[in-house]
Formats: sequence, structure tokens, C-alpha cells
Amino acid sequence: MTRTTQWLGTGSALALAFAPTLAVAAPVGTASGLDITNTVSVSYSVGGVAQTAVTASDVFKVDRKIDLVVTTQESAAVSVSPGQTNAVTRFLVTNNSNATIDFLLAATQQAGGAAKFTGNDDFNANNVRIFVETNGTAGWQAGDTQATSLAAVASGDSVTVYVVSDVPLSQVNGDIATMILTATAASGVTAATGYAGTGGTALAQTPTATVNGKATVETVFADAQAETATGDGLRDGKHAARADYRVSSAALAVAKYSRIFSDPFSGSSSPRAIPGAVVEYCIVISNAAGAAVADSVIASDAIPATLTYVANSVYLNGAFNGTDGCAATGGTAGTDGANVSGSTVSNNFGSVAAGVTRTLRFRATIN
Repeated sequence: MTRTTQWLGTGSALALAFAPTLAVAAPVGTASGLDITNTVSVSYSVGGVAQTAVTASDVFKVDRKIDLVVTTQESAAVSVSPGQTNAVTRFLVTNNSNATIDFLLAATQQAGGAAKFTGNDDFNANNVRIFVETNGTAGWQAGDTQATSLAAVASGDSVTVYVVSDVPLSQVNGDIATMILTATAASGVTAATGYAGTGGTALAQTPTATVNGKATVETVFADAQAETATGDGLRDGKHAARADYRVSSAALAVAKYSRIFSDPFSGSSSPRAIPGAVVEYCIVISNAAGAAVADSVIASDAIPATLTYVANSVYLNGAFNGTDGCAATGGTAGTDGANVSGSTVSNNFGSVAAGVTRTLRFRATIN
């Protein structure tokens, strides 16, 4: 197995198109199970004649020191959209033990409280899965292997692990979900592809009351980092790290206004809503400040049978007077060919950025 470390830069939750940096891993400390032999030699003379030196040796085996660390590879919350599938947070699991060991992997979600970066955790993602980097391309890919464990991670090696999940469609701008990845030292994992594996059993520390056997290998938990927000403690044979999803969504609001423009008797002076009167509609679409860009924004208004559309009356993106109407200034005239189909008036506004307002104005006659 190639022993490499893949360091990933910050990028999109869906596609990280950069090349990994590869580094040869070095074992951490003297290997577990190694016999350390120490020999003493005593020389002496009898009657001025040098005698054969007397020697004595001591042999003991190096015990197994279990140390690991999980780190998030995100420097800020991962931006996601409502309804997004396969949102990704990235972690690195590093074996700082003096032996090759397996790891159990668990992805859980924080139950409220302060998030990893800023804000507070306030929702749970769906369909949470764990993938291990196995296809050689930086960033989560469909070719990476879904796994519940890591198999035979050599001393000093690091493995990139992805927590992949779906965002509920109901989430709104600014919502945060904090994901937790926990790695637990284990044995008996069945290897699948690369480091990815399944099964396994958590390691147990040799009881402190057990006499240290010189010919046996004891297990000592030595992990010196704790992530209290995850419930992880010191010297417990496991470690955890957190990362956040933050929802970035459009915050579209739509309002529809009408005013009587004219009637057959009064003209435009104090007109009333009587048959033959012309009513002017103003549709206002706005995206709140700080929201995400809204794409493919289409307004569609089906005119009821009690009204008849007034030809060539569409006007787009004019100023809104703040009360009940769209002004014929600051915008452009629409066309019946592009904006009217049967009794439906519509317009494709394309993308609407945060803090931007779009308007659609048209007129119809009361039948």
C-alpha cells in the first residue's frame, strides 16, 4: 500500500478541482513489538591476566502506543443550498501510533450549541455517509469508496475522509448543521479498497493493574488531544473533529399590486373598477440583502377570464413607486411575442442577485 498524505485546500462542497500534495509518511516512534536488547559486559583480570569478559543481556518488547488525531480540512463553513445532495465536508485521520492499526469511523451530528466556526447548529442533514479517498483524485468523487472503517493505517500515515450528506429543502439562508467525524482505534477491519474497510472492533487498553510483561505487547492509549464539543476526551483511544454546513439560499419575496388606470366614463380622473375599466398590475420581485443569487427567476401571471389583456402593455424592471404601482421609468418595454402566451403574462428575469429588485407591469380590461 502506498503511504501518502493528501492535504486538500479549501474548495466547493461538490467539486474540488485541485491536485493533492503527496508526502512520504514516516513512522512515529519505535515500532510496537520490537525487541529491545541491552547487553552489559564486565571485564576483569586475575593475577594480571585478562579473563574472558562476563556478559548479561536484558530483552523486552516495545508496547503499543495508541495515538491518533482527526482534523477538519475546512477553514470555514461549507456553503450549501436548500435541497442540495452530496454536500461534502473533509477530514484528515492521522495515525500517530507506533504501530499499524485500524480505525472505526462514525459520522454524527451536533445537537445544537455553538457551531465549529461561527453561529449555532440548528438543523440536521439527511442521508449522512462516509467516504474514503481511494480514486487518486483530490476531492470527493463518485469513485471514492464508501466505508465505515479504515484498514491497516501505517504509523505516521494520514487518510482523507469525506462526510457526505443531503440538505433538506426546507432549510433557509444562514441555517447551520455541524458534522462530527470520530475515529476510534480498532482491529479486525476488513479491507475493501485502499484504506477503506468495513467492520472491526475497538481496541481496549491494557488494564493499569496488569503487570508489564517483558515478552508481551501491552496497549496504551496516549491520545493527548480532546474535542470537548464532541464528547471526546483524553487517552480514550479515539479522536473527533467538527465541520459545518451553512445554508446560502436566495430569499425571494414577491408582491403584486393593482390600481385602476381608467374607466369609460371618468377616464383617468377618479376611475372606478367597472366593466370597461383598465386595471394596471405591478409585480415586484426582490432578493434580500445577504442572500444567495437566485437563478432562473420566472414570473408567470395567468389573467382570469373576467379580464382581457391590453396589447403591448408589458413593461419590465421599471421603478416601483413604493405603494401600488410600477413606473414607466428605468426599465424597458416588453413584447407580446416574448411575454404573452394566450392569457398568461410572463418574464424570465434570469439571475437576481442579493439586494436586487425586478418588476413586471401590464394592463388588462375588466370584461
